[in-house]
Amino acid sequence: MNRPYSHVFMGFDSSSLGLRSVYHAAHGMVHFMARDNFEIINHVVREYKINITEQQHTNMLRRAILLAGLPYAKLELAETVLYDIAHTLGIKYTPSDEVGYICSELVGAFLTAELGYVFTKPGCILNPADIDNALAKNNILV
Repeated sequence: MNRPYSHVFMGFDSSSLGLRSVYHAAHGMVHFMARDNFEIINHVVREYKINITEQQHTNMLRRAILLAGLPYAKLELAETVLYDIAHTLGIKYTPSDEVGYICSELVGAFLTAELGYVFTKPGCILNPADIDNALAKNNILV
């Protein structure tokens, strides 16, 4: 997996507030932050625009608020690597699904629940490339 990135996030833009925000699992928990602050410490490599209805936006924002503050699932981060190695070697590996989220699991959960995306492996071991591949098929690269 030779990719120029190691993280995924969701962006929420609010024209009424004049703000762009990032929603992600990082730095110990699931949280929002201002997009400008995010870009001070991160470089955005690739971004997709997903057209959603007003109801989907409301559902996603509500879900995001309810999940904010949940812990970062550190064990799952290691399990994404173990799963990929086991899969490559033809070994069945069943990951634990610890409380909390890693970045790609969080984005994958939203894509699955709100937009009907289907992934071929458990959400708790999705990696950024899985999210990128799914989005590349159906959305507009910004």
